[in-house]
Amino acid sequence: MVKQYQKVTNELRKELIRLIHVEGNSIKTAAEIANIPYPNAKAINSTFVSEERTSKKNYRYREKNVD
Repeated sequence: MVKQYQKVTNELRKELIRLIHVEGNSIKTAAEIANIPYPNAKAINSTFVSEERTSKKNYRYREKNVD
């Protein structure tokens, strides 16, 4: 069974990134301190490393399939 992701505020995301990259905690330890589930913390850190952003995207563009 897969765990559901819980919504995490942008402030909590920034706190998690600070705990991991500034203070040098592991993702697991930082997730426990910030009270975020580990899979969420892992995904947030992955997004930060690849795209260098901490905030959630508020929009999504979809291309229409025009034939």
